[in-house]
Amino acid sequence: IIPTDCISTVSQSLVGLIPTPSAPGFTNNLKSQITAAKTRQTSWGFNIDENLTSQQTLHFSFWRDSYNTPAFDHPGYFNNELSALKTEPRLGTGIFLTYANTLTPHLVMTAGAGWMGEINNELNAHLGVSFPAVAASTILPTINFNGFDSPTAWGVNSGGETNSTNRKLGLSFANNWLYNHGRHTMNIGFEVRRSYQDDDECQQCPPHC
Repeated sequence: IIPTDCISTVSQSLVGLIPTPSAPGFTNNLKSQITAAKTRQTSWGFNIDENLTSQQTLHFSFWRDSYNTPAFDHPGYFNNELSALKTEPRLGTGIFLTYANTLTPHLVMTAGAGWMGEINNELNAHLGVSFPAVAASTILPTINFNGFDSPTAWGVNSGGETNSTNRKLGLSFANNWLYNHGRHTMNIGFEVRRSYQDDDECQQCPPHC
């Protein structure tokens, strides 16, 4: 018998989260408590075309794709803070503007700008619980067990991020000149692109890393 004063308060808080086995035996005796992992995706967009004059046109395009699916770093036996369940929200956005001008019967100028953004995060699905062993924490970091017939890992493990905030941005600008005269056609232009990425990942640790 282990005296209760020898058991840490952290261990006591975690042991209380372990559900009662639902199958016989000492190993593989708990069926997954996660019954369904729902995926939701919403995509939409629109275009606007405007004839400013008989020689000038304007085109605007906007689209957005929202995708969110749960994932597991290891078998999701638990439906509480011990689980490996995490959410993976994805959000993509595109904004494009194109301007065309027929300067002469032989010369057309086209200019365009674009903005694209992508957010692909990985977040622990069980938030709002404070664990004394992890300073300023609201989620459980990875806990692994070694040895024969050891329990499954607890928390979101190294197969993914306990907390990952990843944002990507892209800017582009293009300009094109199309010249046509008789049997001759010249097409001259350029494109400039700039991309950014802010990535804050924290593996096997709380968000305050």
